[in-house]
Amino acid sequence: MESIRAYNQMFAMTSFGATVDDTVNHGRGPYIFKVSGQIYHKIGSLIPTGDADPKFLQLYIYDTQHEVHNRLSHFSQSDRSALDPRIVQGLINFLDDHNELVRIFRTARDKCAEADVPEFKVRLYSGVSERGYELPTSQTLGAIVFDCGQESESNYDVILEYRDGPLRRISKLHKSYMSLQFPLIFIYGQPGFYPKLMLKTIRSR
Repeated sequence: MESIRAYNQMFAMTSFGATVDDTVNHGRGPYIFKVSGQIYHKIGSLIPTGDADPKFLQLYIYDTQHEVHNRLSHFSQSDRSALDPRIVQGLINFLDDHNELVRIFRTARDKCAEADVPEFKVRLYSGVSERGYELPTSQTLGAIVFDCGQESESNYDVILEYRDGPLRRISKLHKSYMSLQFPLIFIYGQPGFYPKLMLKTIRSR
């Protein structure tokens, strides 16, 4: 599919972070993308601060009446010409219907639109159900947590503030680390790698 990387970037819920070494690109050869150190992904608050434009996760929650335009606006005019708004709308519809992470964020969007709703956060669980190979449900991936609710989380849970939350680096051990960054590969929001991933079936004797 043409421009698949651009479409995935458009729907990514986390940012890509790394120290890029451009010192290797002073010659006449092809461009080399070299990273010094490690690659990391970060995620911010649910809605943008002040007059800032929504980006990454915020595009699933804020000003979704103009979602196609908002997603395309992050690309330059030349790059945008290769992208089809009809495909963008089709991907929005598909993810809304089938991606369980997206369903969590759409629920947060609906909560934001309600009147007199107390401050809340979104918690993405790091644990996984015993039936790890089954497609996930939104209840197994995360939940909306109100400030008045019970506080309990594991070391790797991702907590997303409603507003003005700091950028948080997501642990590579979190089961949604890959599906947040590559939603068009993990199309249903299913987990990627996690420490207790079963690599083969153990047959009882």
